Amino acid sequence: MVLFDHALTMRRAILGLLLCGGCIVGTAAAGELFAEARIAAAGAGQWTFALSDGGRPPLDPATVGTRQYLSSGNRADTYPEAGATTLRFRVRSEAAALAGMLACLEVRVNGRPLTVSDLLNRPPRFTLRNGTVVETARKDSQFLVYHAPDFSRLPEDYKYLPIGLPDQDPFVYEFGISAHVVTGANVVEIRNTRSPDAATALVVVEGRVDELSEDERLLEPSRQQSELAARYRAAAARLEARMPTLPDSPRMQDLLGDMRMASWGSANSSPMTEYDRPEEARANARRIRDDGATVAIVRGRHFRLDHLDETARLMAFYKLTADACREAGLLPFAHLDFTLFWQPGYAIVSQHPDWPQVALGDGTPHHWCCTNNPSFREAHIRYVEEICRQGMVGFMLDEINFAHVGKYYCGCRHCREGFEEATGFRFPEHDAADIIGNSREPLWRLWLEWQHTSITEFKSELVQRLRKVNPDAVVLTYSTNIYGPARTGNTFEEGRVCFSGTEGTNRVYGQFANQYATHRIADGFSRRWGKPAWAQYPVADDAEKAWASAFFAAVVNNKPWGWRSHSEGEALRDTLAWPHLAECMAFAEPVANLAVLLGTPNRWGPPLEASVHQAEVFGLCQAMGLRGVQFDPVPGLHLEPGRLDAFSAALIGYSPAMPLATVDLVHDWVQRGGTAVVTGLAGRYDRFGFALGEYSLIRRAGLRGVHRRDPMVFNRYQGKPEGLRAQVIDLAAGVMPELPRQVAVPPTYR
Repeated sequence: MVLFDHALTMRRAILGLLLCGGCIVGTAAAGELFAEARIAAAGAGQWTFALSDGGRPPLDPATVGTRQYLSSGNRADTYPEAGATTLRFRVRSEAAALAGMLACLEVRVNGRPLTVSDLLNRPPRFTLRNGTVVETARKDSQFLVYHAPDFSRLPEDYKYLPIGLPDQDPFVYEFGISAHVVTGANVVEIRNTRSPDAATALVVVEGRVDELSEDERLLEPSRQQSELAARYRAAAARLEARMPTLPDSPRMQDLLGDMRMASWGSANSSPMTEYDRPEEARANARRIRDDGATVAIVRGRHFRLDHLDETARLMAFYKLTADACREAGLLPFAHLDFTLFWQPGYAIVSQHPDWPQVALGDGTPHHWCCTNNPSFREAHIRYVEEICRQGMVGFMLDEINFAHVGKYYCGCRHCREGFEEATGFRFPEHDAADIIGNSREPLWRLWLEWQHTSITEFKSELVQRLRKVNPDAVVLTYSTNIYGPARTGNTFEEGRVCFSGTEGTNRVYGQFANQYATHRIADGFSRRWGKPAWAQYPVADDAEKAWASAFFAAVVNNKPWGWRSHSEGEALRDTLAWPHLAECMAFAEPVANLAVLLGTPNRWGPPLEASVHQAEVFGLCQAMGLRGVQFDPVPGLHLEPGRLDAFSAALIGYSPAMPLATVDLVHDWVQRGGTAVVTGLAGRYDRFGFALGEYSLIRRAGLRGVHRRDPMVFNRYQGKPEGLRAQVIDLAAGVMPELPRQVAVPPTYR
């Protein structure tokens, strides 16, 4: 797409006319196809226009160029193309009285029929006054046309009044036709698909072909959707107000800030029989403490719904272990899963058939229980309370989120009612196929945010109940996906009430730059809630990995968890005994005048956009780390007033979606003298995908728009980019004098 001054340099449309069963009134002007035309049943009208050089004219100084990202897999992977060439007209079915609508309009550009995917500012389906849900087009390309004399305003009590088209004239159709036009002559054809024996003609008026930048094109949708967008933002504010932040006790803050965790025994699948005698438990606790660890995490019989018949034995094991740990100066933590069940758990679930999560689309159950079900919620909390009474202080509880394998969960009545009560929006029980899993759909993105909130609320209730048993109790949460595209729980939202961490990080040397970025981001989120972060470093059999893991944890300010065994005890002891380790691991704020702004809402936006955002944010963090430049990752979703005042500059990577409040804070900070370095498209949409229009970061920076060019296609099925080409960088005089003035960069996705 090319941006340039619409008033001065827009390509001139050269207009002609071909008629089939109709006539034209008026003379076409620049950009105008026709003033009015009447098209008989089974007839068509054709209009020609020509576009001048379709190459790449000089960029308007009021625009900025950036790469355009495309997907070969799914249209919903990206935001819809909103700019470039548009076709707009008004159409009605010629009739003497109001009588509903007909799907009898077909539009072709250069012989290719336009479909609902080409529509602008109009949903693929909407609701009528009588409650009927109507498809905008039949067979995807035959569009509805209202009967009305002289484009008469539809009465408010008219049963066919479209109430699902906010502020939208039901007679207006507008299409994005960039993908269908060529340099030179183009033909627009409008067909009346009614049979020849029908007397219904179409009247089309005010036909135009225009070229606008995406940001210009989004100004009108932003105005049209302003009330709806405000409702969504108000719903988000209500969710935010519900989200508690639980402080830890001063004693627990000190213990977590100095935490070095080691495993008590073997794997999650263990029967919990190792060290099950008092003298063996005391000896194991002393070994772990002598190796330098401060916390022992106890695992085994992981999926507890499968082992409820062993509850008494497991509780006794917890008490024995907790007593031994306290005697050795260790904190005892428990690791288990109370939400997933397998065949042995069918007995208990058969007594509670409403516990499993159910798919949103078809209601089929999963072997994963729903923490929004009051009965299961109480059973889960009571079970963990009982473990806490045995002396366990910390709890790493797996799979407290929503199932995400194959289908989307959970659509039980407790989730649906909870969503509506919290947000004021109702998630449809039927005809929701175009909403479920659609990252372009605001309702789906609000649903995900509510799910994040509901998980945090459950964990908050759990923590508060546990602290009635032990005021120092703490719940851990973790994810292997710290900042990638996500449709499940957000680990670091839960950091408000939990001790957050990550796992799967034993390949420190081979991936050090990536891991550095990952764990700095994790630390940035945790510090937002005044808490430290932890990371699992499985040291395997390699002493070098143990060494690297411990020191890498100190560099990125994470509290380490090593998978200790007898053969690794010496390596673990040597690394944890480093005299400066405690100093490096101290929970503290980085001293930096450079921020990297994290655009969290992009993670659950269109998947391709989410991937590009992640790649740019990681790239910025990696580049700073490799160059030894200190920086601070700052979560943008919860940006507080004055937070950016600590920095001279902020790096903002590719972040199409930004909360309006974040855009306001960034703009105000820049106005006060801060410097925002924007490396790609940023702040065009709000957190739900509504266009921000004049309130976007782009427009508030004084730009007409961001110009997408140099397209790159990502093949989601093959998992690799397509059509990459080398980039040439021109170096200005005096910059890096030892290099040539032109540097060819090999093909790359960045």
